[in-house]
Amino acid sequence: VQLAVSAELESLRVVAINDLHGRAEPLAALTLTSVVASCAGSDAKLVVACSACAQMHLHNPRLVAWEPLWEPWRFHVRGKLSPSDEPPFTEVKVHADEACNINISLSMCELVSGTTLTLIDDITGVAQPSEEAFAPHRIVNQTGLVIRLGRSSPSLVLVPGESTDVNLWGDVDRPSLCHVDGPPPKTLVVALDLWPHPLQVPV
Repeated sequence: VQLAVSAELESLRVVAINDLHGRAEPLAALTLTSVVASCAGSDAKLVVACSACAQMHLHNPRLVAWEPLWEPWRFHVRGKLSPSDEPPFTEVKVHADEACNINISLSMCELVSGTTLTLIDDITGVAQPSEEAFAPHRIVNQTGLVIRLGRSSPSLVLVPGESTDVNLWGDVDRPSLCHVDGPPPKTLVVALDLWPHPLQVPV
């Protein structure tokens, strides 16, 4: 039986999300572009080849933005499989014309370690589920005035120096949360006694 299959893919993006204990935080995104794959041969000997451009981003929850960890890198993979040989033979070769550039900085190391430790705590059960709603964002009143704010109406009162934890993207669906440009923009409704009408402040 002879086999010959080929496929091309313009772009593929895979996003990992931490949704344990009520969280909704993107972790990492792997993007493959210009993917070309082929497979030819028989059940005795098979040749598989694939080439693509790959890059990886990590999500920074403080900035609510994606940061590049792995710069775009084009690679080629070629494999030979001979399952009927004694012993079965498999050979895989990976080739790239340019070096793979990985961003390593103090802030990136802190992001990787913090994300990894949080995920490990969630998986191993160190971080126990909380009865309170997940609220990863903090708002601090540094205006010197009493302000009222909220997601849809100014129902929360903050005195000068007081802070509160909120989840600005709690009602966002996963495709929007994992968008390549980051979560969609959100606004807070803010009101002061001196203002005639509440204002929508973009975050």
